[in-house]
Amino acid sequence: MTLAYYPGRSIIHSLDPRAKLIFTIVFVVTALFGKTILTYGFLGIVILFPFLFTKLPPLRLIKGFMPFLILFALTILFHFFLTPGEVIFKCGFLSGTLEGIKNGRLFAVRLILIIVGTMLLGLTTSPIELSESLSGFFFRLKSRTAREIPMIMILVLRFIPFLIREGKRIVIAQRARGGAVRGVKEFFTILFPIVNSALKQADQLALALHAKAYDPGESRTSFREYHFSSPDYLLLAYSIIPVLVVVLV
Repeated sequence: MTLAYYPGRSIIHSLDPRAKLIFTIVFVVTALFGKTILTYGFLGIVILFPFLFTKLPPLRLIKGFMPFLILFALTILFHFFLTPGEVIFKCGFLSGTLEGIKNGRLFAVRLILIIVGTMLLGLTTSPIELSESLSGFFFRLKSRTAREIPMIMILVLRFIPFLIREGKRIVIAQRARGGAVRGVKEFFTILFPIVNSALKQADQLALALHAKAYDPGESRTSFREYHFSSPDYLLLAYSIIPVLVVVLV
């Protein structure tokens, strides 16, 4: 998972997860309202500046982009062939237009900015820390179900790596026995053991929560208390810049 959390001791890593989440939401929303390449150029500078303080290895960032290259190419191709306008390329029933190139380029840059904005949050923020920092907000709600959203997020984020490891373990075990996944029938030989292991893990988790007298919806303390500090307020103030860029440029 190339966009998974990368542990570090940078200034951005130490910021409150809620401040980074607010900055990411503001940046992504403003990127959706951009209209010109000039606007996106300024937004690119705005989002790249915090990356200078993350101390992330450049190779990690490059790997994070690689899976999205196909998405960028498809975005440009779809706009090139589906946007009406001045035809500059024709092959059978397919017609590429000049307006399609302009729109495809614009939307591809928009996708790049959105992905980079989410990378800043994903690479520098632990999912567990993000869920725990949001628990204070959800526990102010009256709904007992809504109060359990952070707990559900934590459990889901913990189960995803478990399912990936379990799937790899089963595939390796089947290859050791001379098996291989070539069709739907072989796929179910992997799916059923994964589901069985997940159900067992969920049952053990339920017993553990019951043994600790877990009561859904009730307020709970956290190992770490989250409070905004001066760097967090600076990041919130910095989030005003992309809004000004879209409005003014």
